[in-house]
Amino acid sequence: MADVNRILVTNRVQAPATVLTASSVLGSAPVSWLKDQLRSKTWRSAIGWTIVAGFNDKIDFNRSGVKVATLTAGTYATGADLAAHIVARLEAADATPVWACSYSGSTFKFTISSDLSFTLLWGSGANTGTACHKDLGWAASDTGASTSQVATNAAYTSRHWVKADLGSALAVRAGIAVNHNAGAGGTFTLQGNATDAWTAPSVTQALAGDASIRIAFLGADQTYRYWRLLIDDCGNALGYGEVGVWFAGPYTQPSASFAEGWGKIPQAQNSVGFTKSGAHFVDVYPERPVWTPIGWRGLTAAQRDAIMNAFASVSTGVCFFFAFNAVDAPTATEYVFLDQPISFKNTAGMLYIVEAPTLLGALG
Repeated sequence: MADVNRILVTNRVQAPATVLTASSVLGSAPVSWLKDQLRSKTWRSAIGWTIVAGFNDKIDFNRSGVKVATLTAGTYATGADLAAHIVARLEAADATPVWACSYSGSTFKFTISSDLSFTLLWGSGANTGTACHKDLGWAASDTGASTSQVATNAAYTSRHWVKADLGSALAVRAGIAVNHNAGAGGTFTLQGNATDAWTAPSVTQALAGDASIRIAFLGADQTYRYWRLLIDDCGNALGYGEVGVWFAGPYTQPSASFAEGWGKIPQAQNSVGFTKSGAHFVDVYPERPVWTPIGWRGLTAAQRDAIMNAFASVSTGVCFFFAFNAVDAPTATEYVFLDQPISFKNTAGMLYIVEAPTLLGALG
């Protein structure tokens, strides 16, 4: 077995001292739920477009000179609401032409127009780092001069983010998002910085994966106080962003792979009962995956201690991530828990066998 396995048990996001915030929140799905290990306790953004000052509130344009319109921070539930606000802010920035903006209910694209020719400076404007082009469906490039500018792509929502203030600079080497609602074209980016300023974060790493999990391993520990998960999924027809578990923290990589003989099997969760007459009935529940046995053989004392320390904070039933093969991380990383504490024993020559109990796939 040559797989590079990694154990991810220290989630900085769920630490008691960590303060979580988000670009927007649906009232029934607060960002505080990201501190709950249940995947079904999801944070969800408000439906529609959320404009955040210093994040996506600028429109640079050229109409007889370069100008900038600044959108007002807030959530705009419909494309029509946002379009009306865009008109008001363009008029505030340049009142001479007659501005108009609309959102199509069939193409789901924004159109900005006026009675005079203008150019949208999405690529060369002074505020490209905080422009709203992606949220409106435009690419990061200047448009040609015209009286009508139609967005390149359909847009159903804005970009979103969740942010963690760890309270002090702490090491992070991996980022994971599960129970998300991103479409195939949606992207997740892990960002880290010493201050709560995000125009040029010190760490920017895309997460790879699919509709089940997005994950990234950094090349080395990155020690910063502030971390952010940026979600760019404006083409998601659901109209909001959602994440069930966000992991940001270090990992332990055993120097040896786990031993041969392990396997993954479905474990039945059904409950069988009996009536007084002797007839039986069944409460049917989903099966859960089980990996057994998992163990590391032939380790030195130092190698043993590294694994034992990794599991020291994982009590029975506490969920964590286990990358069976970090090379194929998105398809080989599971959200699991232990059914009993881990143990070990030593053999001749100070070689150790670490015996992990059953790894059970976390439901919920």
